[in-house]
Amino acid sequence: MAHQDLEKTTVLRAVAGFVQPAGGRILIGDTDVTHLPPYKRGLAMVVQNYALFPHLKVEDNVAFGLRAQKQPKALINERVTQALKNGWHE
Repeated sequence: MAHQDLEKTTVLRAVAGFVQPAGGRILIGDTDVTHLPPYKRGLAMVVQNYALFPHLKVEDNVAFGLRAQKQPKALINERVTQALKNGWHE
């Protein structure tokens, strides 16, 4: 991996909450999320090597994070439909 790719990955992992920055703050909009756990940030990260569950259907893989957050079924269905309609499954 090139040095700049490692830096991008580190930044994305910090924004998602998987690693803590050595200094500074992470703002999403006007909200400081630096010390929030990943599940409270309202973000998702899709990795390049497709960390999917091979035993699940595409729709279930897309919905996995929302279900883990215990989102309402109607919202999950809406978001999954929109994501697949936008071509995010390719």
